[in-house]
Amino acid sequence: MRTMVDHRTVQVLLADLQDSVVALSRTSSPETIRRSAGVLGRVARARRTLAMCGVTSEIVVLHTALDALADGYDVIVLADASGGVSERTENAAFRQIEAAGGTVTSVASFVTSMVRDFTSPTGRIAITALHDLMGWRSRPRTFPQLVVQPSRPPKENT
Repeated sequence: MRTMVDHRTVQVLLADLQDSVVALSRTSSPETIRRSAGVLGRVARARRTLAMCGVTSEIVVLHTALDALADGYDVIVLADASGGVSERTENAAFRQIEAAGGTVTSVASFVTSMVRDFTSPTGRIAITALHDLMGWRSRPRTFPQLVVQPSRPPKENT
């Protein structure tokens, strides 16, 4: 994957996330696929690079990615937000996408490739979404600005 993805040029394609189709995945649980797809919907914007995921990796994702590459799009397939029929056939599909010029990566790698400053508004959204993805819900959901106040002498008891 390129060093930095420009979030202003990315659109996310969630390929065939119907409940009955997502349940067919043998490589990622339906919960993982839905959670990862939700993160994508929160952090990416529509443009020229296609970030895609879905079920089945060997059919829907593969052919959508190959068509998009042939049409001149930059394609990034998010493996942990996709599901395949088997690990072997899914890996073969991912290799085919990479051979055609696409990139296969994780949601966390993709999101962090778009954001370098996690204190910016976009960065806060991204880091919060990643914390949710990784199950770190006990972490604070907001990132308050550091405010330095002059120290005050303690109150005396009277």
